[in-house]
Amino acid sequence: MMMRTKLSLCAATLLTLGLLSQVAVSKSLTKEEETQLKQELQQLQKKAEEAEKKQKKESDPKEKKKDHERYQILQAKLDEYTATKPCETAAQCKVISLGNKPCGGAWGYEIYSTQTVSEADISKVISEMDAIKKKNMRKGMVSTCEHIPEPIAQCVENQCTAQKKMLLY
Repeated sequence: MMMRTKLSLCAATLLTLGLLSQVAVSKSLTKEEETQLKQELQQLQKKAEEAEKKQKKESDPKEKKKDHERYQILQAKLDEYTATKPCETAAQCKVISLGNKPCGGAWGYEIYSTQTVSEADISKVISEMDAIKKKNMRKGMVSTCEHIPEPIAQCVENQCTAQKKMLLY
């Protein structure tokens, strides 16, 4: 096992130094170890190339604009889903979190009615919005670590509304 770790570290070091084409495998390695080392080098090189392509794509201004436009479309869809919230019972009123902040907790919450939108549909929109936010976080955008308490959904006069949770100290 120790030999395998050393081979992996050796492969990573050689790849990092750009010596992949100059690998001179010691005669003390078996054919199996030599083959394994070459395979590991190829896998590491492929991963490095994929990571570089992904990083270039994410920093592309066209990609940023595309993400921004997609986010706006998703926000409009979410607004459409939550614009009307008819209900007959409190069971039809639901709360959904708007993704997760890097430091924990939700970005916010929405109240919606199961009479106008399914949980699967609204979850899909929010999940995609959260993925765009996470992508932006990797690009250096930040968020607050403010805790937003989750409201309680209730049916009042045939409309789903939010009741704030009381914090008792």
